[in-house]
Amino acid sequence: KQGRTIESFLPALIEGGILELSGLLIAFSHDLIQQHVYDTIPDEERYQLHLDIGIYLGTMTLLDADTLKSSLDGGVDQLYLSDASSTDDSVAKPSTLVSIVTDQINAAGPSFVTDESQRIRFASWNLHAGKDAAEHSNFRAALFNYENGIAFLADMPWGPGDGDGDVVDDEDSAGFRTCCREL
Repeated sequence: KQGRTIESFLPALIEGGILELSGLLIAFSHDLIQQHVYDTIPDEERYQLHLDIGIYLGTMTLLDADTLKSSLDGGVDQLYLSDASSTDDSVAKPSTLVSIVTDQINAAGPSFVTDESQRIRFASWNLHAGKDAAEHSNFRAALFNYENGIAFLADMPWGPGDGDGDVVDDEDSAGFRTCCREL
């Protein structure tokens, strides 16, 4: 019905056992319910949702700054978060906000992003996340981000930097090669 918001459905969803309320947190009562709801979202809407979430969270980082190194004064890039659905701290997978941002952008995928400047932007975000993962010896995650960054650059001129405005320079290429050797 027109004019109804999600809030009007919450009591029935909680009473029906679809959602659980814990303080201010509302979560699906089971992973399979969450997955089913996610799977019923049309692809175009899902990709747009991931893109919007990634861009929104990206504004809370220094990903678009000239320097990709975070600072205490400049952003929350290195804020460590964990999966709220996990109750066992030993199982919770910590993530930086940057890795969450790139996961969202990568879930939308390069084929959904048609603007060339956005594709370059997201490739650089993946490069930053890849470097961060490699610095923490998480070479699989680094490779994943490097490969996703490269996918955003498909059909675009890029390569080892020679000062002519290429997106990836020699240091970045060396990081990618090092990551591949570690696997």
